Parts: sequence; structure tokens; C-alpha cells
Amino acid sequence: MKKLTHLFNYLGIKQRILLTYILLITIPIGVLGLNYFITTKNFVSDIVKNNLHEILVKNNESIDSKLERIKEYSLNFVIDANLEDLLSKTYNSADTYEVYELDHKINNILNKYFFASPDIYSVSLATSDYVFGNSSAAKDYIPKDTFNKTELYDSALAAEGKLTWVPTYNFVELFNQPEMEHVSFDYKYMFSAVKLVNSNTIKFRGTNGGRIAEHPVLLININDKFFDKIFKNNIPINHMDYFIVTKEGRIVTHPDKTKLGKYEQYPWLASIYEKKSGINVVEIDGKKMIVIYDTSKITDWVSIITMQENFLIQDVMPAIKYNLFSALAIVMIIPLLISYLLSGMIARPINSLTSAIRKMGRGNFDIKIPAEGSYEFKKLIHKFNSMNRRIQALIKENYKNTILKKEAEIKALNLQLNPHFMYNTLNIINLKLIRNGQDETSELIMSLSTMLKYSLKANDGVVLFYQDMEYTKCYIHIMSKRFENQFELKYSIDPRLYEYTVPKFFLQPLVENALIHGFQEMDQKGCLTITCWIEGDKRYYSVDDNGVGMTKEKIWKLLNTSQTSIGISNVRNRILIIYGEEYDINIQSEPSQGTKITIGLPL
Repeated sequence: MKKLTHLFNYLGIKQRILLTYILLITIPIGVLGLNYFITTKNFVSDIVKNNLHEILVKNNESIDSKLERIKEYSLNFVIDANLEDLLSKTYNSADTYEVYELDHKINNILNKYFFASPDIYSVSLATSDYVFGNSSAAKDYIPKDTFNKTELYDSALAAEGKLTWVPTYNFVELFNQPEMEHVSFDYKYMFSAVKLVNSNTIKFRGTNGGRIAEHPVLLININDKFFDKIFKNNIPINHMDYFIVTKEGRIVTHPDKTKLGKYEQYPWLASIYEKKSGINVVEIDGKKMIVIYDTSKITDWVSIITMQENFLIQDVMPAIKYNLFSALAIVMIIPLLISYLLSGMIARPINSLTSAIRKMGRGNFDIKIPAEGSYEFKKLIHKFNSMNRRIQALIKENYKNTILKKEAEIKALNLQLNPHFMYNTLNIINLKLIRNGQDETSELIMSLSTMLKYSLKANDGVVLFYQDMEYTKCYIHIMSKRFENQFELKYSIDPRLYEYTVPKFFLQPLVENALIHGFQEMDQKGCLTITCWIEGDKRYYSVDDNGVGMTKEKIWKLLNTSQTSIGISNVRNRILIIYGEEYDINIQSEPSQGTKITIGLPL
């Protein structure tokens, strides 16, 4: 301390004033800056937590809405008059054809109510000996001889006719299929809704003449990816874990698929289950974690987001630090420059006085010293007050700008559109049409919904061929209603092609050309043939019609006219860009001889 005092006394008055100013400015600005940093950090942290909780609640509402519709479908299915009529009869279990016919009819009723839902993986009507509708959409996977020994069957019996939800399970373990343990298949992890149809029994007549009657179980299976579609689009995943758990600790969905269907011991689960929804701070594996949670009103399962507290605002921390250090630099550099100038102004009159005193010591009394002291100190006080006001203005302005920026970011998050609203609206309209018996209009609505969903789906310009084919079939279905009985349709498609990628909106423009232009002004019935095959190292897609045909000039114009909309020239341009100049569209046509359009792509 003595050395510092000695060093300070050794400095000249200009250095002393400058050092004093540095100390007077640095300490308050440092304290204000630290307080600003802590306040801003806590404020933004609270905003992020509340916003994540709001997103979680909305996502849960979206999930509940989808599951509620599935519940409505199940109620309508159980009271279906055709189903009651089928279950009122007795069937011969030994008659394979009779059982197959019953399965086909039940499958049609199942499709009537559940085909419209894109969220349902499969749906069946199960008994101890036979699973009806099990082969729907080529999903023949439920063993017929083990269903009544599973948790699904026990849960349905315990619910006594109420729809109950069974958390995610491992198919291999549930149905005791060890040979599939290391096989990859898309229904390995699912959760299900089960409902005992206790209003009716299905009756079989055995080979010995006796009758077997039992209540069948409605089994609705939903893939675990159901949750991923909702949450991956709406919740930032970096540094966060999202999972759903039952009150007993059974994992329904989790980023780590090995945990699905397993039980985890969370000491804090009972507390948050009691509170239903909110934000907690807990300790997990010795780390302080933020737990954001909300409970489903349909399944009573808890949706949870966990993350370390220090990662909560990690993405915005650089901006906060940058703004803070920028403000500190501004409010430090300007006052230091001013203090340097002021110290020089203060030192000059003192130096003048010292010079005058030396002259007086030499006997020179003819000296006039300007009365500058009072003015300079007034000037110093004025500058200091001005500096203070400037510092406060800079802090307030910077703080306001930072908060406004964060509010804008939060509002931008809250204004994200959910494209599922439009699909859900069409599904609601479809359900209303089904209830009113307007099946044909319902089919058109479902085709339009599928086309709309495909059109709005984000991708990189290419899709799987089965997706584009599904879109094309929906278009053909709609056009068949417009040109009723004016054309027939034939398909010949190699199933292997469905897993190859093609440009989006690949086939529909070719079909549209045949329907809109090929069949116009025709007296005879049109015939449209779609053929897709693999030959050598190429795959081919062909659309053939017996329409009015085209001249060579029209073919050239069709392939080379610049179009910004989805047309044949547009498809051709995208093929050339994606696959190269060696792959192109080939059109074979003569007036009155029909048209054949073929596209060859590489394997």
C-alpha cells in the first residue's frame, strides 16, 4: 500500500487526475455492467422457460386433439349397424372362405372409420383365435395365437368397454417373437388404444358342433414417430431432451429408443404429476436441470422437456455479451478521452502559475496570470455531469434495444404457423360428410387433403415414388368424378420402384395432359395406362392414352415452352437439372393415334 501511495505521489498532477478519473469511471461502470448482465440473463431466461412451456402445452393440446378424434372414430365403429349385423351371426371356424369373407367385411368397416387418419399405423378387431383386419395395408404382423396373452388384451378387459391407452411397448417382447430381436421393422415400437366391444360377441361354430362366443377387442396401433412429427417441428432440440412418461415412470417416447417401454425411476415424477403442468428445477445425475412439463388430458401421460440450466440461454448469450462489452467500451473510451483533455486543461494554468512563481523568484514581478481556475473547474464539472448523463442514456438505450430484440424473437416463435390446422379442418369436414352418408364427397375431400398435404410438405425437390404415386392417384380419383365413365385406368407397376426417389410432382402432369388434352372431343371411351418397370440400369415410367394425339410441332412446343407452373416442360427441366442431359422425356404421338410419354431415369 505504501509503494502504491509513493507511486501516486510521484505522479504529476495530469497523471493523478487521469488515474483518478479511470478509477471513478471503471468501478461504477463495472458494477452497473455486472448488474445489467445478471438482470438481462435472468429476464431472458424466464422468457425462454415460459415460452417453452407454452409451446409444450400447445403441442400437448395438438396431441390430445388427434387422440380425441381417434376416440370418436372408435365410438362410431362400435355402434356401426353393419358391424352389429356381422357380429349377430354365427360362423364356422373351420370354413376358411367364410372366415376370410368375414375378415374382408370387417376390414371394410375399419377402413371406413380409420383410413382417414394419417396418424394411425394400423387397426384391427382381435379375438383369441383370429385378428380381423390384420392384413390391412400389408400390415399382417400381429400373431393370432398370442394376442390374448398380452398386456393389450388384459388392458382392454380391465377397461370394461372404455377406450384405454397402452403406453409404448416393444413388439418383440410383447408378442414373444425372439427371432425378430435383431430385425429392423417400422412397428417395433408402438403405443395402442384398445377397446372391448362388450355390446356384441363374435360367435364361431366349432368342428364338434359347439359354439364359441367372445367379445372382440378393437386394437388401434400408433407408431412412436407420431410424437416426433409434432415436437421436432415446434421445439428446439439443441441441448434439450424431450420425452413422455406415464405416472408409473414408463417411457412412452424418448430420443433414446432403447428406453421405450422401459421404467425409469424419477424421484421428482410424483411431484410434477400432482401439479400437472409447470416448470421445476431438479437435480438429475448430479446436474441442476430445468424440467418443463404438461399432462395430457386424454392419456394422463406427462410430456417433459429437460435441459441444463446453463444451456437455457446459451444461444443468446453471445448477443448479450456483445451488447454489454460494446456499451462498456463506448462509455469507457469517451470519458477517458474527455478526462485526458480535462486533465491537460487543469494542468496548464498550474504550470503557468509555477512559471510565474519562478519568474518572481528571479525578481520579475511584471507578471499577469489569467483568472482561469474558476472557469476550468466549472467546465470540468459541466463535462463530468454531461458524461454522467451520457452514460445513463447509453445504458437505458442499450437495455431497451436488447429487450425489444428478445421480445421480437419470442413473438416470432409464437407466430409460427401449424400446417396441421388445414389438414385437421379437412378431416373434420370429412368426418361430418361420413356421418351424413355423403361417402363420395368424403372420398373427394380425403383425396384433396392428401394432395394438399403432399404439396405443402417441405423437401429437397425429390420424394419417394410411392408418395408421388399416391398424390397422382388422388388427382386421378378427383378427375374420375369430373369425367365420370369417360375413361378407364390400368396400372402395371414394378413394386421395387416405390422405394426409388423421383422429382416432386413427377407423374401428375403427364396424367393431366392425357385427361385434359388427350381425351377431349373423343367419341369413344378413353383408356389411360400407367406402366413402370426396371430394365438394365434404368427405370422407366410411362403414361399411355388412346386420345386425340399430337402433331410434332405441338410436341416440340409442349417440351420447350417455358413454364413457371407444374407442367411437362417444368418436369423435363427438373429431370435435366437433377439427372443430367442424358435423361429426358420421350413423347410418341400421332394425330388420332393416342400419345405415349416415357421417362427414363438411372437406378
